[in-house]
Amino acid sequence: SAALPLLVYMHGYDITAMPKSAAWRRRYGKLWRDEVLVLTPSEFMRRKVIELGASLQQVVVQHNGIDLDTWSCSDPSSRHAGKVSFLFVGRLIEKKGPRELVKAFARLRQLAPELDADLTLCGSGSLEAALRRDIAGFGLKDVVHLRGAVSNAQVRQAMMQAHIMVQHSVETASGDMEGLPVSLTEAAASGLPIIATRHSGIPEIVVDGVNGFLVEEHDVEGM
Repeated sequence: SAALPLLVYMHGYDITAMPKSAAWRRRYGKLWRDEVLVLTPSEFMRRKVIELGASLQQVVVQHNGIDLDTWSCSDPSSRHAGKVSFLFVGRLIEKKGPRELVKAFARLRQLAPELDADLTLCGSGSLEAALRRDIAGFGLKDVVHLRGAVSNAQVRQAMMQAHIMVQHSVETASGDMEGLPVSLTEAAASGLPIIATRHSGIPEIVVDGVNGFLVEEHDVEGM
């Protein structure tokens, strides 16, 4: 029988970090020669795959979608009663920038000590212990909350209680990057304004000055 067509979904690490290995570059070369159809989660990642050698016509953007029926949109200002609640949802790993985020929140507390604000981080990962040290070192134990891994239902509830979504994604030393963070798409669907970095596909979700604000990677002061 005729061979079935092959479709490959390339997301983030496999586009930005794995090609640094000669072995993976050889493997990918076969995909390009065979004109295998490649899907990527953002236009940013599509361009990266083309730079690796794929042809223009074989790489197609397939954004990470969500089921809008499971998300309720609301105006965060309608539940504002003095406290400003910031929310992060994601793994506590380097490319998600949770340590930079906590530093930015600490700077906010210095700049506006009169502001009643808190920060909740939903997720687990290898940086949890370092984050706990950062939080203690900045004197933020009463206002920065690490909730650990949470369910999808708990994420939806957290987004309905928060006022602003925050994420400080960065490219790691190995070249690892985000694809298109689903949590930010969910936040946008929930009506949350988003403060994030100009990183990978994030500007395809967050339009600076429209549904949120963007800063450069590692620009803690700007955030």
